[in-house]
Amino acid sequence: MKLLSFQGDVPYASNTHVLISEGEALVVDPSIDADVILSNLTGEVDKISAVVLTHAHFDHMLCIDSYYAKSIPILVGREDIPVLKDSRLNCYMQFSGQDISFTGEVTQISEGDKISVGREVLTVMETPGHTPGSISLYTDGVLVSGDLIFAGGGFGRYDLPGGDYKALFESISRVGRLPKGTRVLTGHGPDTYIN
Repeated sequence: MKLLSFQGDVPYASNTHVLISEGEALVVDPSIDADVILSNLTGEVDKISAVVLTHAHFDHMLCIDSYYAKSIPILVGREDIPVLKDSRLNCYMQFSGQDISFTGEVTQISEGDKISVGREVLTVMETPGHTPGSISLYTDGVLVSGDLIFAGGGFGRYDLPGGDYKALFESISRVGRLPKGTRVLTGHGPDTYIN
């Protein structure tokens, strides 16, 4: 599997990760426009099979509409579906003063669900705490964590709407039990590793 990460150049933009296998791509946290991603993948992929949100905060879905307009399925943790649809919960209102929410159709994903991209299969892990429906994606040797953990020992905020300190640290403990050396693709900043 090939892994690419893109960092947006607008305030608050999260990392957008692209996982590629056998001519298919899975986009995680679409803060980069679909056309920009596709132009960077010319000759490598035939299609984007889906977009996954690790959680429904605004900075992780800045460009979600550009994918939805191309009829690419949007997958989100079941407990974060209400967050998508409320600008106070998704923090658009708090950070930008704008009443913006996503009203398109989504597919809910839950603990243990499998997401295929080419020959790769990623397993959904519910990792709440930053938001109620935060998820991580795991495949052999790689974890896409969203805002659960960051390089240098950082971790996601729990003081935003729906945040839960206890749940966050239970989720951190859970992913900490993954095999040592697991590469972690974070929601902001550089990759890190489980050690």
